[in-house]
Amino acid sequence: MEGRLQQACDALLPGSTPEDFDRSGLLADGATSDREIIFNLGGYKSGSTSVNGAMKKLGLRTCKTAWNDVPGAGVMSFDLLSIAKFQANPVQGDTPLHRAVLSECDALGDAPWPFLFPTLMRAFPKAKFILTRQPTCADWVYHVSGLWQSGAWGGALLDQCWYGSRTPNSTALWHQRCVDTERAIVLTARQLGRPLLVLPTTANHSVKWAALGAFVGRSQEAAAMGDFPYAHTMEKHREGEEAPADPVDDNADLFAGHELQIVPASGAAPAERRTAHLSQRGEVPASTSQDKLARELRILRGEPATAPPGSRSRA
Repeated sequence: MEGRLQQACDALLPGSTPEDFDRSGLLADGATSDREIIFNLGGYKSGSTSVNGAMKKLGLRTCKTAWNDVPGAGVMSFDLLSIAKFQANPVQGDTPLHRAVLSECDALGDAPWPFLFPTLMRAFPKAKFILTRQPTCADWVYHVSGLWQSGAWGGALLDQCWYGSRTPNSTALWHQRCVDTERAIVLTARQLGRPLLVLPTTANHSVKWAALGAFVGRSQEAAAMGDFPYAHTMEKHREGEEAPADPVDDNADLFAGHELQIVPASGAAPAERRTAHLSQRGEVPASTSQDKLARELRILRGEPATAPPGSRSRA
């Protein structure tokens, strides 16, 4: 990428990793909105379309701008320059993306919203956030590769910017970006005190309805529901290509013991064992990695991200 596209990509990425989730200055003018809206930050093939359908059943105006639910927003949802224009001033504007957020929708999911979470969590302090996810990032890469192989694919430049390659066939890049994005979302929600509901695809129907209903303030309506919606989006796999066997959940420390979790309101699961897990894979050789893990632990415990001078980390 070159010129304006590279500038748009460079503006999109800050605050989106475990290394820099707590950086300041991510809102250009510091303007915020009191709009009470719900953003689903789950990526492609994370169960986001099913949750969109569930919220619609609960009476919410749900929109997938990538599917052009708001006229004119379809192409913009994958276009780096359009996303950059929204990001520059998310609380004021008249583009289709602005209209979706500021007036036309109660809940939003799919592109571009997962890529904008550092901005959204800061610009909309009264918003609620959902993270739909596969059991592991290895499972997610398998399913999103099937989506790409089916031919149902749109934002090549957006994906190149976020994941480091245009297609999920670059498995290692997409897998690591999945891990880092999930961690950064949870850590940012913790630090800013934003309500975050984690909805795994593997949760049973009644549990999903109860958690989602309580989260969006529609418990009575949710209690009357039957099967949770299942939206089958396109997926095609090569002959002999199978889902990963016994994959490791790199983010298990964020969710262990919690099938569902509202992040600011519930204690986080202990994360110390993540250090041992990464060490076994040879991924924590440097003190900077240890510092990163210590900072994550402080955030997950509800402590300041930076340890006071002279204090010793409990990691």
